Amino acid sequence: MERIQQMIHDGDYFVVHAPRQMGKTTLLENMLFELESTNPNQIGVLLNFEIYRGVEAPRFYGDLCNKLKFQLVQRLHKLGPTEKTQGIISLTPATDRIGFENL
Repeated sequence: MERIQQMIHDGDYFVVHAPRQMGKTTLLENMLFELESTNPNQIGVLLNFEIYRGVEAPRFYGDLCNKLKFQLVQRLHKLGPTEKTQGIISLTPATDRIGFENL
C-alpha cells in the first residue's frame, strides 16, 4: 500500500492485477480510505469497468459520468457542502469520449 500511495503522490498510475478473490477491491478501498483520511485535498474514485463490456458508447459514458459525480459529491459532502458540490451535481453527463474529456 505504501508503494501505491507513493506512486499516487508522484502522479504515476498503477494496475492491480491478480486472480479473482485475492483482495484487489479491498486493497483499493482501504487505500482510498487512508489516502482521503490523511490528505483532505485528494479524492479517490473507485470504478469497475468490467460491467461495461458490450455496452454502447452513449450509455457507457453517461453511466461512467454519473458514477464519477456520485463519488465526488459523496466525498465533498464529507468535507463539508460547498459550491463545488452543486457545480458537480449540475454537470450534464457526457455521451461520447470528447464530452467525457470536457467533463
